[in-house]
Amino acid sequence: MKCSVYGMSSCDHWPVRNVMPNLFRHPTKNSLHWKHTHSRDMLIKQPYVYIMSNSYRTTFYIGVTSDLRARIWQHLNNEGSLFVKKYRLFDLMYYESFDRITDAIDREKQLKNWHRDWKINLIKSINPEMKDLKHELD
Repeated sequence: MKCSVYGMSSCDHWPVRNVMPNLFRHPTKNSLHWKHTHSRDMLIKQPYVYIMSNSYRTTFYIGVTSDLRARIWQHLNNEGSLFVKKYRLFDLMYYESFDRITDAIDREKQLKNWHRDWKINLIKSINPEMKDLKHELD
């Protein structure tokens, strides 16, 4: 039986992830402890849509990634988006996980078309104090 997402022979054994103990160290393939699940040695990751903001909560950045911890590390170390670097958007306000990257991309496009107030209401629906969530990922 073929996997509808990855076209592989089996999809009934998904990866087991261990939590990266330190968010601020450089993410490497070995440090993420992804379990290899298929014969092609492919690493399967969880797709996410996320919203970053500055400390004043005046500017927002919406992104999509298959590795949230690594992507935040990139933003914090100025290896991410130039927009994030320019406006110092280093606080994680919101994130959603998805089963398929295509669903995450569709959601990112949807959120980018939302008005600012709608985005703030979405953030406050899970993060009422609009605090930085990146430390909760550990």
